[in-house]
Amino acid sequence: DGRGGAFALDDAAVRHAGFDAPRPVEESTGSTRAPLERVTRAALSLDGRWLMFATGERKLDAELYLAEWADGVARAPRPIGALDTPADELAPAFADGALYFASDRAGGAGGLDLYRASFDDGAFGAPERLGDALQSERDDTDPAPSRDGTELVFASDRGDAPARWCARAAPAAASGWTCAPFELELD
Repeated sequence: DGRGGAFALDDAAVRHAGFDAPRPVEESTGSTRAPLERVTRAALSLDGRWLMFATGERKLDAELYLAEWADGVARAPRPIGALDTPADELAPAFADGALYFASDRAGGAGGLDLYRASFDDGAFGAPERLGDALQSERDDTDPAPSRDGTELVFASDRGDAPARWCARAAPAAASGWTCAPFELELD
């Protein structure tokens, strides 16, 4: 409806977690285009079985890789040919039966646009660009879908100040996606 809203988080709502020391995924995938020392934006599938991550650099053909995740180890990372183009693919995030990501591939509004591909047991369907209501000529990236994929929060640098990133919420409806800005307030 375009009205936007504010979200507040208090300490009781924030879950605290401890982490082990980081370990490299592997030294290389064997690809000359995407060495794994530039791994960013990793995401685990909802069942915890698959690790998806971006590798490479923005504007230099960043691409998505998938690895089976077992016993805390990413096994046999591989590029995802069904999603890869000569453009950048990055910022993966899972929902039930789908992978969301950002790409600056041909046919978009400009900058990074948001895409979704079906996902089942390590296999991907053809990517589809999410509706025009979500996209801008600027970068729309870092999708964070609800578990069931009916709501989406993402980052965008559209707006008055070119360097200012604005979070936007996009609930899904039968008629398609709508987009409304919101502010995140941390107490």
